[in-house]
Amino acid sequence: RFCEKKRKMSGSGIVPTDECIGAYTTIKTKRDCRFVEMAINDGQTAIEVLKKGDRNATFADFVAQLPKDKCRYYLFDYEYKNSDGTAKDKLIFIVWAPDNCKVKEKMLCASSKEAIRSKME
Repeated sequence: RFCEKKRKMSGSGIVPTDECIGAYTTIKTKRDCRFVEMAINDGQTAIEVLKKGDRNATFADFVAQLPKDKCRYYLFDYEYKNSDGTAKDKLIFIVWAPDNCKVKEKMLCASSKEAIRSKME
């Protein structure tokens, strides 16, 4: 007979840099850019900020710049109007893993997602 134990899914050990946390705080409070692009560095040791999108960028501009074969993490500041016409905004966390990515890269991206989400709450 085997004992069943609940186990937490272990992450990849890759953590976001202080720059990522700072970018999250800045976009949340100062709203100085439309989006922040982040990725796992080449050494696969940390998640780093790659670029910040211009504040005047639209959602179409954001979609147009998505890479076709690389995994990325994004924070997107989405502005909209609700049914009574009141301006609202939401900060959206997006994990981008297109079909053209290598399987290993997708798995690494997925297993590192929780590390960055937990730092941005």
